[in-house]
Amino acid sequence: MGKSNVENEKRSIIIFTIVVIVSGIAGFIVGGLANIVKFMNEANSMNIVDAIYKSALSSAPYIMIIANVLAFIISFLVYLYAKKMVPKVDDEEVYEKIESMLNIPLFITSVMMAVDYFLFGATFVGFNQNIISSDFELVTVGVFIACLVWITAVQNMTVKLEKVLNPEKRGTVFDLDFAKKWEESCDEAEKYAIYKSGYTAYKVGTGACMALWLILIVTSLSLGTGLMPILCVSTIWLSMIIAYHVMAAKLS
Repeated sequence: MGKSNVENEKRSIIIFTIVVIVSGIAGFIVGGLANIVKFMNEANSMNIVDAIYKSALSSAPYIMIIANVLAFIISFLVYLYAKKMVPKVDDEEVYEKIESMLNIPLFITSVMMAVDYFLFGATFVGFNQNIISSDFELVTVGVFIACLVWITAVQNMTVKLEKVLNPEKRGTVFDLDFAKKWEESCDEAEKYAIYKSGYTAYKVGTGACMALWLILIVTSLSLGTGLMPILCVSTIWLSMIIAYHVMAAKLS
C-alpha cells in the first residue's frame, strides 16, 4: 500500500513537472505572438481590432433589445406551458416534467441578468468614447430598467409556481435574504444538489479566472489594456478562493 502511494506521488510529480514545462513553453510562444500583434497594431493606424471593437460597442444596445425580447418570449411561453400542467401534478411524471421545465426560465433569466449588465456597461463605454450618440442615453437606461423588470417578474412567477408544487418552500424573490430562506426550506437531497452545483460553479469560475488572466496578460502586452482588467479578474478570483476556504473552515 505504501509503495503504491509512493508511485502515485512520483507520477503526480512527473505530470506536474511536465505541465509546468509545457506552460512555460506556451507562455513564451504567447508572449512572442503578443509582441507580433503589438507590432502589427503600431504599423497600421486603422487596424482590424479597432474596427471590430467599435462595431461591437455600437451594436451593444441593439443586441440587448433583441436578446431580451427573444429571452422573454421563450421564458414566458415555457412558464405558461408548465402552469397549464399543474392540475395534473398528481402524476409523478408530470411533476418531474414541470420541475424540469421551471429550470428553463430561471436559467434564461439568470443568464440574461449578467448579459444585460455587460451590454449596458458596453453601451455607456460607447457613449463615453463617442462611438454611440449620447442622444440615446436615457433610452438605454429605460431599456435596461425594462429588462430588469421582466427578468424579476418572470423569476417571481416561476418561484410562485414552484411554491404551488412544493408548499413547504419559503421566500420570495423580493426578499433580501431569499437565497437563505429558500435553502432552509429545502430537504437534504435538494441541499446536496445546491452544494454540489456551488462547488462546480467554484471550479468553473476558478478555471475561467485563470484563462481570463492569461488572455488579459496577452492583451496588456499587445493592445495596451493596462492593469485594471487584470486587477478586476484577480480580485474576483481571490474573493472566490477566500470565500470557499473560509466556509470550508467553518463547516469542518
